[in-house]
Amino acid sequence: MSNKTHLKVIGVDCRNQGQTESEFNTQALCGFAEVTVSRNAKDVTCKTCLKKMAEFTSDDDDYFDNAM
Repeated sequence: MSNKTHLKVIGVDCRNQGQTESEFNTQALCGFAEVTVSRNAKDVTCKTCLKKMAEFTSDDDDYFDNAM
């Protein structure tokens, strides 16, 4: 199990197709369902999440404020 903090994102809701409540609630920007997620980008320590966050331009800053 990872002790990194991942960026929580609003992901795909497939609970009616077998996705667990835990998987739905812990979807991360890196694509995994992780135990430790945060909506605060400053808390993120996952290198993959950090890399994906850097790919967003300043025009996309609202994504992190409004989509969490």
